[in-house]
Parts: sequence; structure tokens; C-alpha cells
Amino acid sequence: MELPAVNCFALFFLSEKFIESGDWTLEDVTIETVDEDFDCCDYPFSNIIYSFHFRRKTLYHILYQILPCVVIILLVILNFIIPPDSGERISFCITILLSMSVYLLILADSLPETSDDVAILGLYYMSTIFLIGFSLVGTVVVLRCHFAERKPSASLVKFAKFVLRRNERKRTNNTVFVRSKSPSHPQETDENEVKRAENTQGADESALQYIVNTMKEKREQCEWKDSWREIAEAMDRLLLVIFLILGISTTIAIWIRKP
Repeated sequence: MELPAVNCFALFFLSEKFIESGDWTLEDVTIETVDEDFDCCDYPFSNIIYSFHFRRKTLYHILYQILPCVVIILLVILNFIIPPDSGERISFCITILLSMSVYLLILADSLPETSDDVAILGLYYMSTIFLIGFSLVGTVVVLRCHFAERKPSASLVKFAKFVLRRNERKRTNNTVFVRSKSPSHPQETDENEVKRAENTQGADESALQYIVNTMKEKREQCEWKDSWREIAEAMDRLLLVIFLILGISTTIAIWIRKP
């Protein structure tokens, strides 16, 4: 077959037999002829090589696969803004994880089943699932700190002061654990009870000492709870910044890597 006839066939194929695709764009078609000699024959044979260059259209994948994943990452970041006292942070994070798993199952049906290479969208979805898993672990740690009642260690107190230092400069004495007093505060009620017990005539000294020690323990426990809440708030702010950076960097890395 001569080359002009091959070109005519290619033009006929492109003009009459080509059907537009909603997922692929035909960029170019190249035709090569290679003459090859064989021992059995006296004349060479011509091999014709057709090369079709396709490009995937990205609008469908951006609207239905990438943008939902970006919204889920934003929800993961907003998880650290929900107050711990609401009691909905764990269920909120688990719901996001389940929705991401459903999206991953839907995506797996449209990807080729191969282990030689990993698709970019699959890699993006898997990294998002890992971010949600780490967010769930961080939420559990924050809740444990928020509802803790034991005495916090000095390192955690220093950590809270370091993280909340910029936003706590306007408070009294430039400390993290300053609380405004109110008539209903347990500390004032404890002091009133102690004064009342001291003014009681005929009270036993041992009983009075027991009451004083009990009031001091209650006051210390209230201070420890306040300290743990400040530590949980500091961890929330730190995790919010960390996951914001990870989410943005992951999305940018996927967009840079796309062909």
C-alpha cells in the first residue's frame, strides 16, 4: 500500500467514521510506514503504524470527583472549630469518613484495575481518607484533654501558654489561666463556706480542718479542669493550622502532578 492511499484512508476515517467522545479528545493521528525484508520473499513488506493521541477531558472529573473531595477536606478542617462540649465532634468526623469511603468506591468503578501504577484521583482520595483518620485521632485526644480532671503536667501547661500566647496578651497578668470572677463561681462559694465554718462557735478543730482541706481540693480540681480546657483549646488551634496546611498542600500537589 502506498503512502498517499494511507493518508486518504486516514482522512476518510477522521471525517466520516469519527464519533465525538464526552470523555476524550483526539489530539493527533500519525501514520508511519516501515519496510521490512524477510528471508522467504524477494521483495519487502510494508508495515503501517497508526498512532492515535488522546487527551482526557477534565470538566467532569473536576465537578463530580475533585470538588466534593475539596469540600470534604474543608469539613475536616472545620471539625476543630466545633466546641468540644457540643458532643458531636466524633460523630461528625465519622460521618465524613463514611462519605469519603462511598466516594472512593464510586471512583474505583471508573478507574482501570491495575497495580502497575496509581491513578492521581485515587491517590488524592486515599490521602484525604488518611487526613480524616488523623483528624479523628486528634479529635479523640482533644476531647480526652478537655474532660480530664487530674493535675496536668507542667509541659502541657507551657505548651498551652506557648500556643495561646498571641491571643492572650490583652488578658490580665498576660497569663492563660485567668478567669473572670462571678457570684456563681465555685471558688467564691467555697471561701464563703470556709469563713462561715470558722465563725461557727464550738466547731471541732479537726472537722474544721477537714472542711478547709475539702474546699482546697475542690478549688484545685476546678483550676485543673480550667487548665485542661485551655490545653484542649491550644491543641485545637494547633491541629487546625496543621490540617489546613496539609489540605492545601495535598490539593496543590495533585494539581501540579496532573498530566
